[in-house]
Amino acid sequence: MKVQRALLLPFLLSFIIACQKQRSSPSFSFSPAKGPVGALLTLNGPFGADPVVKINGVPADSIGIDNSYTKITCRIPAEATSGRITVSFGNNTLGSGEDFIVTNKWMKLTDNDGSGNIHEDGVSFVLDKKIYFGLGYSTRTGDPGYYTATFNTGFRIFDPAHNTWSAGPQLPPAMIPRTNAACFALNGKAYIGCGNDTLSDWWQYDPVLNGTAAWRKMSSNTAGTPSYFGGSGQVAFIWNNTAYAGNPGARIYQFDPAATNPWIPTDNYLSYESVYGSYFVSDNYLYIIGGFYTGISGVPKAVPVGFRYDLSDHSSFFNAAQFPAAIEGQPSFALDAIHYILFLGSTFRFDPVTQTWIDLGARGTPSFQGGGFPYNNAGLGVSNYTYNATAFDGAAYAWTSAGQVYKFVP
Repeated sequence: MKVQRALLLPFLLSFIIACQKQRSSPSFSFSPAKGPVGALLTLNGPFGADPVVKINGVPADSIGIDNSYTKITCRIPAEATSGRITVSFGNNTLGSGEDFIVTNKWMKLTDNDGSGNIHEDGVSFVLDKKIYFGLGYSTRTGDPGYYTATFNTGFRIFDPAHNTWSAGPQLPPAMIPRTNAACFALNGKAYIGCGNDTLSDWWQYDPVLNGTAAWRKMSSNTAGTPSYFGGSGQVAFIWNNTAYAGNPGARIYQFDPAATNPWIPTDNYLSYESVYGSYFVSDNYLYIIGGFYTGISGVPKAVPVGFRYDLSDHSSFFNAAQFPAAIEGQPSFALDAIHYILFLGSTFRFDPVTQTWIDLGARGTPSFQGGGFPYNNAGLGVSNYTYNATAFDGAAYAWTSAGQVYKFVP
């Protein structure tokens, strides 16, 4: 009898495992593959009475099933995030083979970057599908006229494939820590320069190398004082696979990493003198939206004005793509050649045909009130502001100065 039980045990275990696999294996289809909150979702497969549908663990709304128990309809709930669909009925739970993607909604991926630090007025860039975020202030006290600050001397790296932060590169001893620097990535390397109102030096970072060997100081700009090319508030962008940078109200320079002096003067001038605006390149046009503008009054203030500059024929237009409100330092990103600006908890999409901004109503982050100078005498802990954003592989990412990351799929 004991021998018979011993012989039956492997068969029973195999049967139980097979049943478990059958319950968890994908045995139904669904459409569409992605959609916003409130969208109708249809599931086709063998189901049972009184099904419970969940989207990444959140119960779906308005669940209905046909008389044959083969078709379920439901609505995406407001609390849903992207993930697996499950259908439970009786003692059965079925799971989808693919994730459902919730669109037009920012979804939180991390609470912080794990360092216990913040990076206000820092810079960010993307290399090898990883986000590098660093420099800027960790603390600041005082008022806009006078303040003391603790500078960050390194970066943190966010990996969207695993939703994790890790320690990134540290600055070499010769590189001065800085805020409000200009930054761009080109051909697998990152370039950081200017900042601190007076700096005009540029540095190259190569992720293939380690330690101080990863950093190389480029020749400083020789075109004049930092007021012509340097300091804070620079516009740095990529056009036709070439990098350019310049100060608002001054000349644009073309970047050549192989040249002795990498910054070569062009015939293009940024006649718009607003600083800390949101900027992007669409087709052959450079757009600068909002920012601090002094104008005739002599008092700098945030403005909604849009400036469009034709990089191919050097013509410019004011009041192009004017934003619905005065903005300064708002995060922006491009996704599938469409440009977006984040402002006060909402996401605005740019329509180049009508030169207007469309409020998508896409919420989810604590605030998109980027930039700004929220001084206080107790120090600056700006974990509730979204300061940076970028996009690649069909999704956008925005994060706060403390490393709270959100993901958006249009």
